Amino acid sequence: MRASRFPPQLSRTALVAYSAPALGYSFAVTPVYGVLPTLYAQHARLSVAAIGTLVLFRSLYDAISDQAIGYLSDRTRSRWGARLPWIVAGTAVTVWSLYYLLRIPADAGLSYFAWWTVAFFTGATMFGIPHYAWGHELSPDYAERNRVFGYRGFADNAGSTLFSLVPIALAYFGVVRDAEYTPETIWLLGIVSMVALPILVALAVVLAPRSRAQATERTTLLGVLRSFKGNRPFLRFILAYVIAGTGYGFFVALLYPFVATYLRIPESFATILFATTIASLVSVPIWIRLTNRLGKHRAWAWGWLTNSLVLIPMFWVEPGPGAVLPTCAMLTVYALTNGVSSVAPFAILSDVIDYDILKTRVDRGGNYYALMMMSVKALASTGGIALILLGSVFGYDMTAGHVNTRAADLSMLIMFIAAPALFQLATLPLIWNFPIDARRHAIIRRRLDRRHARAAIPAVSEAI
Repeated sequence: MRASRFPPQLSRTALVAYSAPALGYSFAVTPVYGVLPTLYAQHARLSVAAIGTLVLFRSLYDAISDQAIGYLSDRTRSRWGARLPWIVAGTAVTVWSLYYLLRIPADAGLSYFAWWTVAFFTGATMFGIPHYAWGHELSPDYAERNRVFGYRGFADNAGSTLFSLVPIALAYFGVVRDAEYTPETIWLLGIVSMVALPILVALAVVLAPRSRAQATERTTLLGVLRSFKGNRPFLRFILAYVIAGTGYGFFVALLYPFVATYLRIPESFATILFATTIASLVSVPIWIRLTNRLGKHRAWAWGWLTNSLVLIPMFWVEPGPGAVLPTCAMLTVYALTNGVSSVAPFAILSDVIDYDILKTRVDRGGNYYALMMMSVKALASTGGIALILLGSVFGYDMTAGHVNTRAADLSMLIMFIAAPALFQLATLPLIWNFPIDARRHAIIRRRLDRRHARAAIPAVSEAI
């Protein structure tokens, strides 16, 4: 890949067009991860243990499909580029599955929820992995990649913000009774998602810069395995993600149950989520500047260090209406500190992919982002484990109005607050002195540019 093929700085129009589909994707995926398991347990014929088991196996399936789609995306050649065909097809599958998944029929059993959940995550993977790889291909510059993934992270957080804002707006205008997430509210949000996502993808197809494969050779399955095994910076990077993701799966799966059933303020969840997503949105431009100033790896480490500590005071928050303000405040600070996760890791992985291209002469960007997301999704299965442990081992009951024992409540607190913090803190030795910084990436880029310049000389001679 020659640096001259790219402008030194992408225009805002190009970055907004590229990032816009992430807003629709985030709006669609937020309820599937955070709200639907609880709603299906409350309003359909599914137990908490059954849903926890499904979350576990769904995450494992999703992790495997990530690699398959990343591999196929890297091998794709079309006049649209390597990524857009997958993004368009994934959008169609996502919208189709949302229509059935967000209806929540009262007689829905495990097979109904399982089938449409798997269909949804198949489509979401067909969209998500190629979209990340597309971002890597938009610029070769170390700092510019902070902007690319910062804009994408901003759009991602904007989708979550809108998801929390719409129920509040619907309640304000009298469309629904209150801002609580009910099956009726989720269906209205689904209609918004099914309309918005295709429009935003169409915007990207028309206005965003086209990506292209960055090396002439196509990847192979054996080449992928050798590439992963021989890329030490990537192994260090993915180990940090695996460790942190083990605990983060608990946090994601238990956020809504924690607020709704432990704190007993379900009607305030939309407000709390809105405040935290606004904080996430505001944090992205701040973290873009901090990553440029501190370096990607140091900013990442500082962000995760502070993020691991901010929820500890939740142990002393009493359930009930008085919990709304402190919970909102602490989760807002949590979102501000976690904003680094929307910028630094994705930009660092883009630099790691350049290192692999230098070593192997093959672009495997799709597979690298797929393995990153696979680790996240596979470890999201720990959320399923948390639900199973809460329901089957500790006797935690999520039925509305049920009062749990002190031991069951303590198990919720530990799995929601302590587990994510401890796992995330364990990653800091891997992140702090990450081997590819701005200086080393500049060396990688110079060597890639020289290689492409040498390869271009025979082509020019033949043309003459």
